Amino acid sequence: MKMYYLRTLLVFIPGLVMQLGWGQHSMAMVHKLREEDKKSSRSCLAPLSISQISVFSKDGFAFGQDITTTGKAIVQTYEWIGVSSASWVDPVNWNPSRESPAETDILIFRIGFPRVITNVPSERVGQISITGNTSITLMPISTRTLTLTGGSGDDLVVEAGSQLNIMGSLGLTIALEHNATAVIGGSVEFTNGTQRIVSADENGILFQAGSCFTAGTGFNGNPFGKTTQNSVVFQAGSCYISMTGEDPFALASPGSVIVFQTGSLFKLTTDLSIKFSGRTFADIEVDASMKTLSPNGDNPYSIDNLTITNGTLNLKMVGTGGHSIKGNISVASEAALNFAPTSSGTIYLNGPAQQTISGGGTITSTGYATLELQNPEGVIFNATNAVLSGGLRISSGTLTLQTGSNLTVMGTLSTGGMAEELKIEQGGSLILLTAGVNATIEQTIEGWSEGGNGWHLMSSPVAGQEINADGGFVTGGVGNDFDFFSWSEPYSVWVNYKNTTVSPTFYEVNGGTTEFRTGHGYLVAYEQTGMKQFKGVMTVGSYAITGLTKTDASVSQAWHLLGNPYPSALMWDNSWENYNTGAVCQIWNETLNDYSAIQNGPIPSMNGFMVEVLNNNASVAIPAAKRVHSAQVWYKASLESCLKLTAMAADRSSGKETVVEFSPMGTSGFDSCCDGHFLKGNGPVFCSVAGEEWLSYNTLSDAIQPAEVPLVFIKNESDAYTLEVCGLKSIQHDVILCDLKTGVNQNLSLDSVYNFTSSEADLPLRFKLLVGDVGIGTPITDRIHVYTVGNVLHVCDAGESGVEIINMAGQVMLRYAIHDEPDNSWLINLPGGIYVVRIVARDGIYSRSVVFY
Repeated sequence: MKMYYLRTLLVFIPGLVMQLGWGQHSMAMVHKLREEDKKSSRSCLAPLSISQISVFSKDGFAFGQDITTTGKAIVQTYEWIGVSSASWVDPVNWNPSRESPAETDILIFRIGFPRVITNVPSERVGQISITGNTSITLMPISTRTLTLTGGSGDDLVVEAGSQLNIMGSLGLTIALEHNATAVIGGSVEFTNGTQRIVSADENGILFQAGSCFTAGTGFNGNPFGKTTQNSVVFQAGSCYISMTGEDPFALASPGSVIVFQTGSLFKLTTDLSIKFSGRTFADIEVDASMKTLSPNGDNPYSIDNLTITNGTLNLKMVGTGGHSIKGNISVASEAALNFAPTSSGTIYLNGPAQQTISGGGTITSTGYATLELQNPEGVIFNATNAVLSGGLRISSGTLTLQTGSNLTVMGTLSTGGMAEELKIEQGGSLILLTAGVNATIEQTIEGWSEGGNGWHLMSSPVAGQEINADGGFVTGGVGNDFDFFSWSEPYSVWVNYKNTTVSPTFYEVNGGTTEFRTGHGYLVAYEQTGMKQFKGVMTVGSYAITGLTKTDASVSQAWHLLGNPYPSALMWDNSWENYNTGAVCQIWNETLNDYSAIQNGPIPSMNGFMVEVLNNNASVAIPAAKRVHSAQVWYKASLESCLKLTAMAADRSSGKETVVEFSPMGTSGFDSCCDGHFLKGNGPVFCSVAGEEWLSYNTLSDAIQPAEVPLVFIKNESDAYTLEVCGLKSIQHDVILCDLKTGVNQNLSLDSVYNFTSSEADLPLRFKLLVGDVGIGTPITDRIHVYTVGNVLHVCDAGESGVEIINMAGQVMLRYAIHDEPDNSWLINLPGGIYVVRIVARDGIYSRSVVFY
């Protein structure tokens, strides 16, 4: 409110009564001015200055007091000095002592400490100001109303850093009369009762940036009343926290007591029945742990940024007119957002700037819901778990799936037909059912380096992708070379795209086309790191590869390079309808610079994989139903006991994995239903042995305990290696690694990393893996020496013992007895190969793998 001032009047009148008369006359003038003021707007009046009235006695001594006036009455300022829990109505708690409360009083709280103030009465005051980082809690003696009549400036002020709390079941209302205003820069909280701040005017209460209102524990009703429309404004940067109470809008839609301006926040921390229907919000946050909010209604809502920090938000409003989300959507881990209209409806993503959808929580839609992009600036999708049972429509702008994002669209996915409208960056994953959808799918390929690194198995997720497309997969120029190979099983050779003349040419091997073949893979390498783009119609259905050959029936294994044809990972397991193929596929592991065997695990998007053909005319049916979202490079999905051993060069330039599993399906020999042969890459040779078969994936019977698994190791260009095992928690017994070269036995269950060196003179059978009670650690291992020369077996210092020679199928082929002779030798008349020599002595059992040749 504006103030009016009279000039200083110095009264030198002999009689005191006349002096007071002058004072009364002066106040009458002020009252007249105030009455004039009421007839017109306060913003249109020019101020008249009245600074001070001083009354002097006849001897010149001044008495009375200085006053300022608003035209209603004398204005007096009082400052709170009471201790905590002091009474509002006790005059001594104010400075000066508030003996005669008036409706023009200005009440100031600026002590800088928290204070609880009791016995708050019903009364009329001019203004209330809370400043200086002061927190006050008002508690009425019964249901009470503090009415603010107004004064100069704003009439209810809570400065930034200060706080106004109102509590108590009896309820306190702070009522602002016409032309009185409230400005909140700090915080206001209502608890335990029907507390209110109400204004008679539109825009009468303003929450500034940084301020916060909280409807706290035990509060009930509408905090700003149900009368004046648009009386409360939350500016950008302000916050309304709803822990309890009723709908803050208070009035029937489209009316509202509250206006949320862009950049303000409405935060829900419990499952209140908030009316979204027909409402315009700014930002909304749901932070209601273990709660589900399900607003419904018939009219469109509008939201800027939507954040689900905890709990579940089911947006159940019907689709009449369409709803708008103009900002970002974020759903935290363990939280959920579900678009669930009760009839067909559309949710528009139509913000004025680029929008993002992100978070590790769950985003879903029912079949009634359609999400439609109408944002020319585009939408960035970076959520890890979104499944839309309804539709997804791109009407304007581009939807970009970023690295780590996973989107499943079970309903119709529609675009304008341009590949640029839907972009999947490397590491993004999309599963869809709609055929004929164009997209741009990106894959960054690291350039090659010294040591044979830089090879990649690649496949196309779109149909008809040209290999030599603009900016595509053929490069050239100094320092920009490439290799692009297709595998020929009949010739057992890699054929380069560059080979156009010497049979078999790339064109011949690639089925008479220069395009990527759907479901087939390619081996590529580039001198420079670059981003490749696939553009075209995405594959959505199952795809069969038939006529796979095994040209040379005399060889134990034949391989074909196939490819994942989808813009998502593909789960390889024994449920595929394959014919005459092995149970294990091999993918290229760029960390190892070699192949990794997969019996039950994901093949990444745009990744080639090698399939073993056991007999001629084999086929592989790639099932669309096995599409998955996965960022894992290796894992075991079954519940069987499984060990993965990795031999890595000390300089990390290359490595090789081999897997040993214990399952009811396994035997000691090669099992086509669950084993996979060794496939050589750039790393060392490292595999297990079953009979005469070298295996990258070896499944043994879980009924055989203890178990002995021979391991072949042949070095590559490196000399020093680290062998590490994972999966030990799935094994219920000790796992012992025996180094047959050095005689060192290490309990991997206690120390899972073993360091060793290798030379070209080493025998291939370097290690033995022992699982179960194998007697390792007894003195017998220190004295007995076993070795072979050709087909002669030598056993030294075994004492009185028995000797068994066992083949890789577990059969005992020969037995000998030793009667304490120190040196023993036998000419072994068995086919050349790997055998186990087991010595049963008085003080333990000793086993060692040997090779007869």
